[in-house]
Amino acid sequence: MVSHSLSCFNVLMTTVPTIFYTDDDEDDLFIFKEAARNILVRIEIFNLGDKLMFALHNPPPFPAIIFIDLNMPGISGYDYIEQIRSFALLENLPIVVLSTASDPVTIERCKKIGVNYYITKPTSMQLLTKSIEFALRIEWENFNPSLAQFHHKH
Repeated sequence: MVSHSLSCFNVLMTTVPTIFYTDDDEDDLFIFKEAARNILVRIEIFNLGDKLMFALHNPPPFPAIIFIDLNMPGISGYDYIEQIRSFALLENLPIVVLSTASDPVTIERCKKIGVNYYITKPTSMQLLTKSIEFALRIEWENFNPSLAQFHHKH
């Protein structure tokens, strides 16, 4: 009976996606983790982009998707996105920006550097949960949004 339970556990753990989230703001990290609590995912939280990059180059786990903030001290989210896109192994990994910025110049720049989707940070936990769930349901291999479809705001 124990081996059957472990077998089921192993199957579950291999089918549950892992998501990475990077943000320098501890409150935003906490809110993201709480918002994703009821979604069947494993979450790896990073308060520095350097920690994200280390994790990406030293799996497991390997993320199904990365959520990243743009405005971080030192090296910005833009720079980390460009680093991620410069590695062949990571070039198809979905990257979703989660930022307070919602101006067209920022959004367009993100699309140009290889971001797959842009979410303006929602104002409630419920909306953030829905945004995370939406991003997880996207079929990334077939997703090629126009600029209007690229930006999700509430």
